[in-house]
Amino acid sequence: MNFKQIDQKKLSDGSLRILLEVETSQMMYLGYFLESLEGFCNYTTPIRKEPILQVDIVPDYIDDTLLILEFLKDWILENYR
Repeated sequence: MNFKQIDQKKLSDGSLRILLEVETSQMMYLGYFLESLEGFCNYTTPIRKEPILQVDIVPDYIDDTLLILEFLKDWILENYR
């Protein structure tokens, strides 16, 4: 998938907030995958009409979620358009 991390910070509750810049045509697919991680993270588009996803990852699942995102980043999605 075509996305890159553009920012990261620890929140006061121990969660990790990352901002991902996502190719517009792949935004929906990444959203579906993040939805499947119910309980691991929440995501939103903080700036309407910009290809940015804000992902807040709960402390217990930071490592697992980052591993999943690395897997998805390496996954070639061009054939699914």
